[in-house]
Amino acid sequence: MSDASNKAFQADFYAHFQASRAAVTTTLEAQKTNVNPNTIQETSVKVAALRKSLVDATDLLLAYDRRQCEEQMAALESLLEDIRASAAPKPRFAFKRKGNKPPAALPTGPKPLPEANASGATTTRESDTTPSTFHTLAAHSHRYLTSRSIPTYALSSPEHSDLTIADLDHCIVNLCTVSSLDPAQESPPILALTALHVRDLKDTILVLPSIKGSALLHNLTRCIIVVGCHQFRMHTSTDVRVHLSISSNPIIEHCSGIAFAPYPAAIAGLAPALAENLAKKSTHASVQDFSHIRQTPSPNWSLVAGDAAEPDWKAILDEPEGGVDTVLATYLPEVVTPVP
Repeated sequence: MSDASNKAFQADFYAHFQASRAAVTTTLEAQKTNVNPNTIQETSVKVAALRKSLVDATDLLLAYDRRQCEEQMAALESLLEDIRASAAPKPRFAFKRKGNKPPAALPTGPKPLPEANASGATTTRESDTTPSTFHTLAAHSHRYLTSRSIPTYALSSPEHSDLTIADLDHCIVNLCTVSSLDPAQESPPILALTALHVRDLKDTILVLPSIKGSALLHNLTRCIIVVGCHQFRMHTSTDVRVHLSISSNPIIEHCSGIAFAPYPAAIAGLAPALAENLAKKSTHASVQDFSHIRQTPSPNWSLVAGDAAEPDWKAILDEPEGGVDTVLATYLPEVVTPVP
């Protein structure tokens, strides 16, 4: 397989794997509160098929992608087993014959109390509760959304959290701060993310902090994306402006009307953690277009220059009193891709 073909395969596989994993994860998360044995069985087949596809492709994947997929696959299989165990029928009650049971030992000390953290708040031991590492923000229209819009936000792990954002139409998503650029207001902790999966967004602005791993985006139309990440891949998207901080080459495929700009300094200044995790020297301008493997410049993407790269971020991040549509109409990119 040629180098170009191998890169195309890697991108296609990674996109398919992440989309499939995100869909299965969403299904399993829903089963936590309403277990359906038929759904669990169908999902088990999908998980097994996903594992087989990863095994078959292992030798052709980049080391970083392979490690990421293996870790995510293991987490997915663990989540499936946990839900299976919770759905298993409980043993039926039966009387047991009493034996010569030794006397129970008397307690020698007080019952352990919940531990307290530095602020004095009580905490629960890790064995008592397991924070969710998979978050989903999906199925919203004409909404202003923040971290608190994510159902599992309060259960987030500070080190390992994956986020899937899907099926949004005419929304502003602000995951950097709830109080926007107003330093007088206190903001909640920024969600720590190791991977991001975005699909099926239309007429939406997405403002994100820096992500430790990869950002995979699929099927976006007329959007603004603000993100920092280690790897960036976008598929089948049109008329999208990407404000990006990255240390590797961004990859696009089957895209058109994509414009790249630096990660906004105004947003990076919202919190020290944001600035620390951003790339020291971003390579957002070194885009690889897998749909245009030629020496000539790709017609599918461009760089945003001048004042156009810095819209009024405060107006975008502030929750509008009259709804989001006015803000979206003002700042969303123009449609440049011809409608077939």
